[in-house]
Amino acid sequence: GLDVEVDADFFAKFVRHFAVPLQPLCAFLGGIVAQEVVKLAGKFTPIPGFLHFNAVEALPDAVPSDCAPKGTRYDLLAAVYGHSFVAKLQSLKHFMVGCGALGCEFLKNYALNGVCCGEGGMLTVTDADRIELSNLTRQFLFREHNVGQPKSKAASDMAKIMNPAMKVKALEMFVGTKTEDTFDDKFWQNLDGVCNALDNMEARFYVDDQCVKYEKPLLESGTMGPAGNVDPIVPHKTQTYRDGGQADEGGGIPMCTLRNFPHLPDHCIEWARDQFELLFVKSVKQAKKFADDPAAFIADRGSSTDDAQTIFEVRGLLSLLRAAEERSLKSAGQLAYDYFHFLFRDRIIDLTTAFPQDARVIDPDTKQDKGSFWSGHKRFPQAAKFDAANETHWKYQVATTALFAQMLGVVPQKAEGDNNFLKDWRSKKWCAEQVAALRVPEYVAGAVNTEGDAAAGGGGGKCRSRGL
Repeated sequence: GLDVEVDADFFAKFVRHFAVPLQPLCAFLGGIVAQEVVKLAGKFTPIPGFLHFNAVEALPDAVPSDCAPKGTRYDLLAAVYGHSFVAKLQSLKHFMVGCGALGCEFLKNYALNGVCCGEGGMLTVTDADRIELSNLTRQFLFREHNVGQPKSKAASDMAKIMNPAMKVKALEMFVGTKTEDTFDDKFWQNLDGVCNALDNMEARFYVDDQCVKYEKPLLESGTMGPAGNVDPIVPHKTQTYRDGGQADEGGGIPMCTLRNFPHLPDHCIEWARDQFELLFVKSVKQAKKFADDPAAFIADRGSSTDDAQTIFEVRGLLSLLRAAEERSLKSAGQLAYDYFHFLFRDRIIDLTTAFPQDARVIDPDTKQDKGSFWSGHKRFPQAAKFDAANETHWKYQVATTALFAQMLGVVPQKAEGDNNFLKDWRSKKWCAEQVAALRVPEYVAGAVNTEGDAAAGGGGGKCRSRGL
């Protein structure tokens, strides 16, 4: 026979649960299989050979005494964890903030595992957004007839179809200082835990602060490019989300690095993805919100703690509104030209004004000089001056103008496979002629968000600003 070393404990656990399909593990494997199916299109390489995955660390240390089947839909879960554990899941009072792609996945998992589905249980779900057609590609609880409906309500209705016993309350509200009359002391104190499914840092930090204040466990999660993270935060046992949490230890990219000091290819890719979303998706949503209720939009911007991002977004909104007022190729080009200067001139001037080339890092407690601020990965940057002869500059201007022109309806949408689309635009000469008729936007002093950068004095969420 073979002379192999067998881990008896692992083998016993493996055999004991071999015939038990657990829904969360099935969901994970389903995602892997779906990715492999997509790879068959030929663009990516499938996983070669076999894939073995286990989560032995999630198993109980000892076999529960109440794992015999009772003829319920939760028998498989109870076979591993016991019926008393299942009953505890059913009676939980949880709060889910956000109901997009991650929120849909969490709701599905909650429903199929009986979370908040028993006596005393309640899941409160809130999301202020409504469903858009583009959401249907990744937020799987929504269907075409749901477009225009509140995300929280549509997703909750679908979850109740999956498990009619689910106790869920759907709200269409932001979570922040303005809604503390709804999410008050009594609300937070009655919770057993909180689950974040958010897409912005400001809301994440607020919920994290509330969980610290009321000593509630928080399940934090997010996606960044091709990667994702789940970060369980337990009072008195783990770091808070603001302090880094386990996701930061696992190699997450600090937000301050992405905002001000990207130096690796991953940083630059993620930064570019963020800006693309801001320019061509978020800007349009903000313009619609402003058009629907200008006073509410201004009040919301005024209450933001991120001055740097607020100034940038408002300047972009003003440029977009001017372009939309007189839709033309020139207005699309001016919008692209404005963003070039906002991103590559103004932000850099703000950064170098807040931290000049001779800036030093001073320890706030000991007042000791720890060296030059611009050292290591931080290189002193130079504000860009648009040059139509620079290939990077003119290609950015042409590509951004083309996208804005389509967004404004100035040119038709590109047909798939049309390699001659706007062919006349793709030259340095065309760009130079277009830019010659455009106005260089005036520099407006902004702010620098140093949150997360201890060397910049931003560990507590500071924002260095001028002219505010």
